[in-house]
Amino acid sequence: MTGSIPTIDLSLLESPEGHAAASRDVLHAMEHVGFLAIKNIPGYDERRLLEAAKWFFDSPLEDKLKIGKRRFNPKQPNIYKGYFPCQPAANESKTTSYKEGLDIGIDVPAELQHQLPPWPLKHLYEPNLLPQADTPESVAFSKTLSDHLAVVQRASHAIMSVLAVGLGLPSDYFLPLFEPLPLSTLRLIHYPYRPPAAADTSAEAAATEGEPVLHCSEHTDSGFLTILATFDFKGLQILTGDGRWVDVPPRPDVLVVNIGDTLAKLSGGRFKATRHRVVDLRQERYSVPFFYEPRYDVDISKPFTHRPLQAEGEASPKSHGGSPPRTLLAVPRMSDHLLAHPQKTPPFPHLPSEWYGVWLLGKIKEFVEYGDVLETVETESDGSCELPPAAMMADA
Repeated sequence: MTGSIPTIDLSLLESPEGHAAASRDVLHAMEHVGFLAIKNIPGYDERRLLEAAKWFFDSPLEDKLKIGKRRFNPKQPNIYKGYFPCQPAANESKTTSYKEGLDIGIDVPAELQHQLPPWPLKHLYEPNLLPQADTPESVAFSKTLSDHLAVVQRASHAIMSVLAVGLGLPSDYFLPLFEPLPLSTLRLIHYPYRPPAAADTSAEAAATEGEPVLHCSEHTDSGFLTILATFDFKGLQILTGDGRWVDVPPRPDVLVVNIGDTLAKLSGGRFKATRHRVVDLRQERYSVPFFYEPRYDVDISKPFTHRPLQAEGEASPKSHGGSPPRTLLAVPRMSDHLLAHPQKTPPFPHLPSEWYGVWLLGKIKEFVEYGDVLETVETESDGSCELPPAAMMADA
């Protein structure tokens, strides 16, 4: 199966010939497999990242819970970002999640705080919860995560640039969808060793019927891309078009890339969001996925086209050295949408249902670790149903 997943050498993208070849390979992978691999990633330090993950998850549970989400630590306000412990029981969707993890995202700079979305989407931009920086180890941990986040953001930009060129579009075609406030998430995951007697009932029942015990049930990801560090741990499997589960073998200093639901949807089904899962091989396992996600207000209801969309009277998009072009998907202005679709957005009637952030709140309920997020935001309200500043919407 490894031969069916192309490997893109990011160091070759600097030459026109290498960029063109990578564009063809990425386009083919996204159309037929939904997975690819990348190597020679500038700045990627696999050993350092794994050491950071092990340091954090080896900490006492009480220390990790200090930065736990509100569901696990009532003293914390966050419901989306932060630490979550193992939750072996299946939820109502019969999905299994035997892992612990830590979710972080971008730090919203002070000058962009006024552009944060209204409730409930503001939860998606919660401040990061990290170990208190009172030891050299905790300082090094936070620095490692920050550095890796920058590495995979750059890699994501590079892949989307290669994809755009493969589609015959400007290399920066997709960039405006991720500015200025992407919803991208970096997650550290630890799959603890689980002896057979400790496996949850639903997983063991599946195993007795010929299915393997799972750490994580089959699913697709939500965003544009997922860039995954698997280190040297096996267990990741993808579902082929003929219904077979096949292994994705780990390779040193190589990151695995797969397509999310949003990119598949916006391609009109041309690109494939492949279902995948993590099999419990009765050994401890670590991984670090990065979910590359657009701004909260990107319209995901319409497939992208091969022609940039411009506002009336607007100059052509600039590629470099100037302001980025407007979103190249048809993102409606808030007032236009509300006039055209006044009753279309339950349970958040003040927000367009076409927005990525609104859709994301519904999508994440499939995952055990986010099981209470939608329920929480549906029952809370701080009265802040105001819309973002008109100036921001004019630039959308």
